[in-house]
Amino acid sequence: MIDDSALGYEVSDHAERLYRQVYYAIREEVGRIAKAGSKEKFDWKEYKQNFAKTFGTPDNRKYSLKQLLEYAHLKLGKNLEQLIESNRKSCERYQRYQNRLAQDEDVKDEIPY
Repeated sequence: MIDDSALGYEVSDHAERLYRQVYYAIREEVGRIAKAGSKEKFDWKEYKQNFAKTFGTPDNRKYSLKQLLEYAHLKLGKNLEQLIESNRKSCERYQRYQNRLAQDEDVKDEIPY
């Protein structure tokens, strides 16, 4: 094992990064399905809390990466590569959303009242 502590920064293990990507991709995909099937107003905050109760969190895991991948295959028909791509697209959408919020804040700051 290479001791990379002298680099001055920490790089998480590849499996750790994969777990997070898979976890968040499943959370979003299942949430979208739940929202589409919900007859009531869908509360994302409540859903995320319930998801964490069921699956744990990336820092407090209830299931292994293998178990998450089995779940994704069974419930979503998705494999690892598809989940990674889904997570990448989700991150891009989130970044665009954050940029729009920042632009709106800039506009609000420019209004002199």
